[in-house]
Amino acid sequence: KAAPGWWVLAQGEVLDDGNFEAREAARERLLAQVRRAVLLVEQNVWVWDESWRAQLVVATLPTHARAWRVAERLREKGLTLRVRREMPEGGEQP
Repeated sequence: KAAPGWWVLAQGEVLDDGNFEAREAARERLLAQVRRAVLLVEQNVWVWDESWRAQLVVATLPTHARAWRVAERLREKGLTLRVRREMPEGGEQP
């Protein structure tokens, strides 16, 4: 299998792990914001990590430089973004 690529993650608000309804509402708000930025993601891949924020993968790219350039362009559309290493299946960080 190819080495993991780089994710461009749209970030939303901080999530409350103990409140499922609030967490789902935060995800829905982030998804609506991504759609307003005229982005259509093929599959909704949500990332849960130490940031405790709603995070949606909007792109997966082979290099950090390309991911950073895409993130910079998307920031111009009003999204909050971060670039991080793609997690392999199973969710363990390389």
